[in-house]
Amino acid sequence: MQKARFLITAILASLVTTLAGCSSEEILMPEIVGSVRHPTYETTFPKTTESVPEQLGQNLRGRIIVVDAGHGGRDPGCGEVGYSRLPEKTLVLAIAKDIEIQLKACGAKVIMTRTADYFVPLDDRAETAEKYKADLLLSIHIDSCPKGYVSGPTVYTADKACYQSRKVANSIYSSFVTEGIGSKGIRYADFRVLAKHSRPAVLVECGYLTNIKDAQKLNNRWYQKKISKLISDGVILALGEI
Repeated sequence: MQKARFLITAILASLVTTLAGCSSEEILMPEIVGSVRHPTYETTFPKTTESVPEQLGQNLRGRIIVVDAGHGGRDPGCGEVGYSRLPEKTLVLAIAKDIEIQLKACGAKVIMTRTADYFVPLDDRAETAEKYKADLLLSIHIDSCPKGYVSGPTVYTADKACYQSRKVANSIYSSFVTEGIGSKGIRYADFRVLAKHSRPAVLVECGYLTNIKDAQKLNNRWYQKKISKLISDGVILALGEI
């Protein structure tokens, strides 16, 4: 009986996600190489329930992580048609800088693809991961959708992602779930920042600026720091040696 209930719940969740799912990256065709696969809620890795200790020491020492704040300069990303007073490019830069601080505090070498409001071509972002032989390229975005009720963060890996990419993606997703933030799960899409290089990579859509509640939270500095910590915690648990 319990198995039957679980199966029915999983089918309904998949149906709702399929009907409601929408990604700004599906619309911005220059950013994607292939197609977006429907999300999965069961991965190779179990959900992480432990939290990251406050004193982490140097457990990311030797790790090289490229943190990519999406869009920038002439490319504002989403937000102009949503509920946000700030464009995506501004919000994701703030979140990316918070992540940079947190990962550096754990001993990682962090390379930012941009540190201010300027445009960086997608292929250059991918090349940065290749150039530095990064242990991870972490790309930060915020989504949009014509359906205003669609909300919550989504974690992406490339369609044929390596083990380390999938491990980090699952760890970040689990971090959201553990905190009680409704996530749209893990999806697979060959975005250029995920597929145009050979290094492990994950892209996180932090929510939807076309959803009024998500937009209000993402414009709040407290929430920006909260979501950056959850993403960082996921990376640390996946790549660190606690």
